[in-house]
Amino acid sequence: MRSPGRHAMAGFSILVNVFEDFGGIPSICTPFKNSEHSLRNKVIGAVLVAHELGHALYEIPDVYDHGDACLMNSSVHSLNNRQAYELMTEAMSHCPKCSSLAEQRMNNRQD
Repeated sequence: MRSPGRHAMAGFSILVNVFEDFGGIPSICTPFKNSEHSLRNKVIGAVLVAHELGHALYEIPDVYDHGDACLMNSSVHSLNNRQAYELMTEAMSHCPKCSSLAEQRMNNRQD
């Protein structure tokens, strides 16, 4: 979201929805046991917050054709956030398509 009163993050702000993780509705909530608070926090940071920062800082849109391990993938067949986190940490690499988009955005800002 653009926020003209903000000076940080080039005037952008982010909104992170954690309902899927904390809402308590079995059909849509990411499965976590009580002993997995640390993992839950990593998932929220690495998937939800990082995804929204990708929008705010690099203006990368939701994408649907970058593969399951891509942070910005929002395809309808998408996994729950825990599964997405596991795929991303397994791959431990940047999505080449998103890296290219981010680089273009950063170059445009410097012009």
